[in-house]
Amino acid sequence: MENDAIGMGMKVEWDATAMPYLWHWQEYGATKGYPWYGRHYNIGVEPFSSYPTSGLEEVIRNGSAGYIGPKEVKTCWIRTSPYEI
Repeated sequence: MENDAIGMGMKVEWDATAMPYLWHWQEYGATKGYPWYGRHYNIGVEPFSSYPTSGLEEVIRNGSAGYIGPKEVKTCWIRTSPYEI
């Protein structure tokens, strides 16, 4: 992601074995109620473990649901690197 106006960019890397999908969302002042009150204009990208975001039943049906066993620990990593353009 780069912003020419400030001459900066941000590189984002993550553990794609743990989170193989990328969720892109946007908020352009449309949420008028709590907590944004129409004040936020932003775009987000988030690593995601499964798809779509419509609930557990669908991710189980399509085979993308993860599983964490009793007392199991799972880890993953994410790295961000700012840079000048």
